[in-house]
Formats: sequence, structure tokens, C-alpha cells
Amino acid sequence: INRGGCAIFARQGVKCEPLDVSRFTLELEFECSACIAKSENMSFIVVVIYRSPSGSIDSFLERADEVFGWLSHRDLPTFICGDFNIDLLKPQDGMTRKFHDMVTGHNLNFYDSTTPTRCAETSSTLIDFFLSNSIAPGDMVNVVEAPFSDHNGIHLTTNAITVKNQCTMYETKRIYKNDGVEVFEKRVCSIDWDMF
Repeated sequence: INRGGCAIFARQGVKCEPLDVSRFTLELEFECSACIAKSENMSFIVVVIYRSPSGSIDSFLERADEVFGWLSHRDLPTFICGDFNIDLLKPQDGMTRKFHDMVTGHNLNFYDSTTPTRCAETSSTLIDFFLSNSIAPGDMVNVVEAPFSDHNGIHLTTNAITVKNQCTMYETKRIYKNDGVEVFEKRVCSIDWDMF
């Protein structure tokens, strides 16, 4: 399931029903993919969001507010992740405060993490993260090295959903030019996915 710079990949055997979020998306302003993942005894929503650092923060906040409101009417455990390009390591920053207030206004919570997800020579930022309306005791977010991205990946293990097998979600993304797709495919095929 993909939309713009976002995609959701599910392990074989996981049933996913795409949610139409096209009315909320605007390239470089608010890119989003969403689905309902279903097991024998549980359903939950997975959402992936991307905000370009060159896009309008006001437009992003407006669209995120609409999506979060729309999701809240579905009454399902919801897990939102993405590259928000909003640095949670700067809680006093005006943009971060606005986003935090909007998120908590929708009864969503941030998973507790202080590990940077993007490290450059002169800076470290926490701009990739998870949100949820169903954080459970023992939930863990880990930052994992992503060998083909300038961002690290984020890995969530949650106890908020009960399925026959433990459910773990992964999110790593990168937009590739057409000539880079072949390189990307080779790198993805070379990863030992069983370790996850």
C-alpha cells in the first residue's frame, strides 16, 4: 500500500485492508498511507506519514489534524509512524509544541524515546517516531540502523494488540529516483528478513 513517499509492507499472511487517505495527501506537504491490519481475533490501524522539510508546517498540521480526527472515529488501536521532520529533541521549539498539542488533543501519545533517528556530522535529531492511542505497559521502540538510508529505522514492539503470533511493525523509507530502484531492490533482497 503506498501513497507518494510512503508505503506499508506487511509480512506474508497478515491481511491488510487499505484505507483511502488520498483526500488528505498533498505531495511534499502531507504524504500518507494507511491500512487496517487483521488477524483472527484483532484488527488495528497502521498509518505511515511523511512531511517534507521544505513543505508548509501549517498545511501539514492542518492535514494531520484532519487525519487524526478521521482515525479517532474508527475506534480501533491505531499506530502512526513516520518521518515527521519535527524534532522531538527540541520540545520548546514552536513547531514541536504545536504538533505535540495537536497530537495530544486527539488522545494520541508519543512513545517514549530520546534516541536520535537522523545523525549528521553537526547535528542529531529525533524526527522519525511512533504515535498511538493504545500504548501498553512494556511497549518498546528501538532505533535500528538502516543500511540504505540517511535515517535510522524505528522498530515498535507492542503489547497493546493480542494476536496469535507476536506482532512487530517496521518502518523504513526512502524515496529513490528511477535509476536507484534497481539498487534498492538488490539491497532489500540481500537483507535476512528472518532476523526480524
